[in-house]
Amino acid sequence: MAFLEKAKKQDLVLLAEELGQKVSDKMTNIELRNIIIGSKDYEEEFVRDQLSVILEERFERKVRKNRQAARNRGGKNRQAARNPAAALGIRIE
Repeated sequence: MAFLEKAKKQDLVLLAEELGQKVSDKMTNIELRNIIIGSKDYEEEFVRDQLSVILEERFERKVRKNRQAARNRGGKNRQAARNPAAALGIRIE
């Protein structure tokens, strides 16, 4: 369950919603984790896979956004557009 502790709030919100839980923006990360773990559909491997998909989708959105920004800058800093993971500090395990 340590993988949930490393997740960002926005990812936990999406994960809880995927599990059919009602959430609010005012909930803390701890509350979100408890809701996810307490879900009747909670199965660690399934939840880990779902979180991985959510992280990959967020990463892909950031990559597209960075590439578009690089194109808009006239091609400056193309290195960051090709490998945005390091620049964003995102690690997908």
